[in-house]
Amino acid sequence: MKNPFLLGFCALVISALLWPAIPPAPVGALLLLLALIVHRRAALLAGAMAGVGWVVLFTLMTFDYRQLPEGRDVWIRAEIITPVSVSGDWQSIDIRLVKPKLISWPAPQIRLDWRTNEQVVAGDVWELRLSRRSISAPLNDGGFNQQRYLLSRHIGLKARVLDARRISASGSLRQHIINNLRQSLLSERDEMAQASAQALPQASALLLALLSGEQRQISQETWQQLRATGTGHLMAISGLHLSVLALWLFGVSRYLLGLFSAPQSRRNLLLASLIALVGCLLYALLAGMGIPTRRAFVMLALVCLLSLSRRFASPWERLLYALIAVLLLDPLSPLAAGFWLSFGAIVIILLCIPEKETQTEGRWRRLKQQAWLLVRIQLALSLGMGVLQLILFGGISIHSLWINLLMVPWFSLVVIPLSLLCLLLFLLLNAAGIAAPWLFEPALLSLLPHEWLLGLSDSLPAAWVRLGDALAAALLFALPVLLFTFAGGRFLRLPRPHFPHVRYVQWLKVLALCLLLPLVAWRFGEDKSHWQVHALDVGQGLAVVVFQGDKTLVYDTGASFAGGYSYGERVLAPFLAAKGRARVDMLILSHEDNDHVGGAAALADALPITDIISDTKAALTLQARRHLACTAQSRPFGSLTLEVLPTIREADDAIASKPQANGNGSDIGHTIEADEARIGNNDSCVVRIADSRHSLLLTGDIEALAEAKLVQGRAMLDADILSAPHHGSKTSSSQAFIEAVSPRFTVFAAGFNNRYGFPKAEVVARYQGLGSKTLVTADSGQLSLYLGDEIEVKTFREQLAPFWYNKVFGVGDLPITE
Repeated sequence: MKNPFLLGFCALVISALLWPAIPPAPVGALLLLLALIVHRRAALLAGAMAGVGWVVLFTLMTFDYRQLPEGRDVWIRAEIITPVSVSGDWQSIDIRLVKPKLISWPAPQIRLDWRTNEQVVAGDVWELRLSRRSISAPLNDGGFNQQRYLLSRHIGLKARVLDARRISASGSLRQHIINNLRQSLLSERDEMAQASAQALPQASALLLALLSGEQRQISQETWQQLRATGTGHLMAISGLHLSVLALWLFGVSRYLLGLFSAPQSRRNLLLASLIALVGCLLYALLAGMGIPTRRAFVMLALVCLLSLSRRFASPWERLLYALIAVLLLDPLSPLAAGFWLSFGAIVIILLCIPEKETQTEGRWRRLKQQAWLLVRIQLALSLGMGVLQLILFGGISIHSLWINLLMVPWFSLVVIPLSLLCLLLFLLLNAAGIAAPWLFEPALLSLLPHEWLLGLSDSLPAAWVRLGDALAAALLFALPVLLFTFAGGRFLRLPRPHFPHVRYVQWLKVLALCLLLPLVAWRFGEDKSHWQVHALDVGQGLAVVVFQGDKTLVYDTGASFAGGYSYGERVLAPFLAAKGRARVDMLILSHEDNDHVGGAAALADALPITDIISDTKAALTLQARRHLACTAQSRPFGSLTLEVLPTIREADDAIASKPQANGNGSDIGHTIEADEARIGNNDSCVVRIADSRHSLLLTGDIEALAEAKLVQGRAMLDADILSAPHHGSKTSSSQAFIEAVSPRFTVFAAGFNNRYGFPKAEVVARYQGLGSKTLVTADSGQLSLYLGDEIEVKTFREQLAPFWYNKVFGVGDLPITE
């Protein structure tokens, strides 16, 4: 085995994705020392120990915030790394701590929420008064894992800015160039867009991102189009851009150098390679040398240096050297999806390139052979990256294959070199004091085909297909069968077993049957007698999903906020898609509070809804087959019985419901009028769902008064699982109500460190005193209860994804280990 030390190091660094916790610093230091001692006798073991030790020490140093002053409200001095996003007058900004006697490396970083209209630019130094917050974020199946994302960017703390004063403005040459580019591209182009119907929106923003890595000007709508077309990677400066620049610089400089000296001179090769590397370094610095850009540059630099060295190294060995360099610089990079996309693309390319190139006679035959190789690489990349997208994001872009087949060559041959040439001329003229925004017109015109495809994506069917996790896993198992059967091991140079032909076919059939078993289990393996209850983590809000067979019920949808953020879009819709659910059979909205109904509109936009039970104004705006009033009623839900308990209004007013028909003739029992909308907590729609063995009680935000009415009305309240009223407020969960329900499991839907202090300690103690097991979504993330013969409880942070980066991180010292 070649390079066993490096193999062991890389394997154990990447394995940190599966660690349940980060060991303490002394363990990391001891492992590095042991690796140094045994590396001559057991290189593989030494590499493994070095990998573990390096991850431990790097992680603890990166997220060491002990230098911050004591208290949650502190003054610090920090340098702006980059503004991230803007929502109204709120800005999201990443900063790096600045301290004269800072000895730890690397410098800790913080994600800020800053309410300001100030123009904050990278490189500025500010004194800031902060209220510190944890990076702990809602965690659910299918949803975006913000904790993992922030940790991959070396951010282990959040904060809200209470006060600020600028110490010094940025003197960064990069920021000066970006400001000039923005002014020339955006303002000039906006004026032209008003006068010209041919000017496309977002063309300037896309070009700015392509030139400098500045992506804040790209709208959310455009990002969705980029994802639907699978071309988002073209806007992120990474391996493709640096490789294209390196090839063009190397080819042009070597040609020019050959005019003055022998074309095959090794000096020309060295100079051309040096020019290519320097050009890529300058481009990477202009792009901010972010983690993906830095990773791509390191890989490119190593490939160039190894190619120039006299020592032979196979392409796979060079890839290993690039991997070791990336993991040495940043052992947290495997947390980022870009790490897997970058190295995955290289692996796919190496699998397609033949080890020994056959010499074909004739110029046209050689061109044909090279053309087919390029097509094969592009096809393999599209298919392979589609598989990686399925693994990383749970979905695939159906049209990305043919769109990338067109756009990757177009960007490589036209857009990227033309844009960078325009940038070079612009910088030269700008240095001479000549403003020339018109220089970018050729580059903007080259983006027109891509802009047209982005616009077309809105009308393409199934532009982005989200597959359920179970189906995606089954398809991934079946993929090798497809490759071996139809590709025959030739398309990607897959190894063919050295068996006689007959035995090979028999072996392949057995393997195919084994690998197809998960697909069969997905199709026929579901137990219709069992049902599931999922209390989703939606911060300070409530969203509960019930599955029974192919039926889906949603009780409340979490909140929505100014700026377009909605838990219906960010949590509920991805969760249902991950579970393979294409519709909501019943939506129940308890009452009018935003933390219960705010996400309903986004959920309705994402999935069709059959029935809605609610008296809220929010429900009136949603499309559904039937709108049902929240009045006492009982109806089947699959094999379960759903019972809406009498409301406090019914108990007090004793108004008999008069059956009336809605527009499609369905019985709704009561006409819902806008002025009858349920607003108060005590008006919450209380629902009990049960089968012959288990039961669930969903209570919304009812308080002691409504609880007393339910107890006095002798409603059937006993339940194995209770969604605690009003998130565990003191105004709810009276002793009489708890005794009437007598839950085995009590779920508190509350946000981490919420300002109300929910659930209250005395309320939790009240449930625990009667023998109920209490569960809090803030601590556990998504809560999943599986109801069969027994009730099985699984939490996201402890059972579903029990990894160190999913833990609850506090705000104190060394939060990564708490």
